[in-house]
Amino acid sequence: MASVVCAMSPHKAPTARFGGASGKRPLSPKTTTVEPGFSRAKAARSFVDRKALFQTRCGPPQSLAARVSRTIAANHTARGDINVPQMPTTMVQVPVKRPIVEAWCPEEPSATTTTAFPSVPRPALSLNQYDSLDVDDPTTPSKLKKVFPFARNLQDRFEVGQELGRGSFGSVRLCRSKDGNKQLLAVKSLPKMPPKAARSAKGPTQLSTYLSKLEAEVYTMELLRGERMAVRHKDCFEDDTHLHVVMELCRGGSLQRRLNVEGALNEREAALTVFSVLRFLEGCHSRGIVYRDIKPENFMYVHAQSAEAVKKLSFHKAHAVKAVDFGQAILLDSECAVINRRSGTPAYMAPEVIKQCYGAKADMWCTGMLLYQLLSNRLPFWANVHDHDLKSVWTSILHSEVDFQDNLWEGISDDAKEVITMLLQKEPKLRPSAGALQKHPWFQKTLGQDVLDQILADALPQAHSALEPVSAASRHTAAAAC
Repeated sequence: MASVVCAMSPHKAPTARFGGASGKRPLSPKTTTVEPGFSRAKAARSFVDRKALFQTRCGPPQSLAARVSRTIAANHTARGDINVPQMPTTMVQVPVKRPIVEAWCPEEPSATTTTAFPSVPRPALSLNQYDSLDVDDPTTPSKLKKVFPFARNLQDRFEVGQELGRGSFGSVRLCRSKDGNKQLLAVKSLPKMPPKAARSAKGPTQLSTYLSKLEAEVYTMELLRGERMAVRHKDCFEDDTHLHVVMELCRGGSLQRRLNVEGALNEREAALTVFSVLRFLEGCHSRGIVYRDIKPENFMYVHAQSAEAVKKLSFHKAHAVKAVDFGQAILLDSECAVINRRSGTPAYMAPEVIKQCYGAKADMWCTGMLLYQLLSNRLPFWANVHDHDLKSVWTSILHSEVDFQDNLWEGISDDAKEVITMLLQKEPKLRPSAGALQKHPWFQKTLGQDVLDQILADALPQAHSALEPVSAASRHTAAAAC
């Protein structure tokens, strides 16, 4: 048999790969002479210097494919019995496609992708002048008599009646218009001095921050004036001590009170409620509003929930809910904007809110928490969230997974569990948008297409007759709007 020729390098002896007892590769005769001034220190200055020195001594580097090709070709020449295709003398470097790991934080906006949200002009209020005021100074209230550009004739236009509820940030009272139609409404009164419960050691900017929050809440309600799933904003007034927001009256009490009194909702009522919340969020997000506080306390039934009242209405009207509180809502300048400040209720916060880099998809996480609570009357990660401190609550949100092993979930459909799982994805980009989730088969199977069509086509009533009584549930839960 003919001998096999080694074509690894033109400078190597064909009979041995390594020469000498030391095992070192012999240098080519052309490179045995060391250049004047050569030293190891100079060669080690950079990778480029070392590479150039190697090429000077041993010739240009050869790829493994080129060396194998020459070896096979030499064998073919020696044996003469194998037809080997010629490999190209120059190899094309094909770029390797590495998997892209997307960060949890939204990408920075660019000039080509940023889309501004259409909105009404925002009033340019200058509240920095109140930074020098001390909230503990007894003379400060007298300096806040005129802060906002609102009318001061509430008593002339509305007859204010009984108090429906009171919270830590204000009160809600019943009122009636004096223009002749006797329309019953609600008026939410917010003090211009922050309550003691809202005060903290934030320095002199605390007062201006609080006033800006009041202004932003009114502006958000104005933006959502045409949104059917949000309580309708009627007018706004100011006096020496308070800001008064006149709004639509919801009579049925809050979702939280319904859970406390009657327990978990059945699957059909829960689907209707969440579909309404998704419609509301779709309207918010299309206007550049991130609600940031989806929870049962912030949604109230439009109509009284007594058995007699429910029988008189269709299913979707009898259980219709509306958002009533906009104190945590924030407005984005574009769809690519990122929020880096925590806000909302800790137990409902999305993982990216805890990490302080989030957008509108944070509302979708809250919706998943709400749906889980409506179907089981508890939150996903705790039997009782009040038994855990803040650090423990946030740790569970960041690392725990949703569990449906409890007996409460035996009668719940797989479609409902799938919707919850989709909403409670840790990665915000994996969650569906509010508009896309409305097309999930669970809503059509549970509610029926006729109910969905009625929700989309039939505008919910914005006013109530003066003859319709205010339920005890409205008085008991109106504080949720504070």
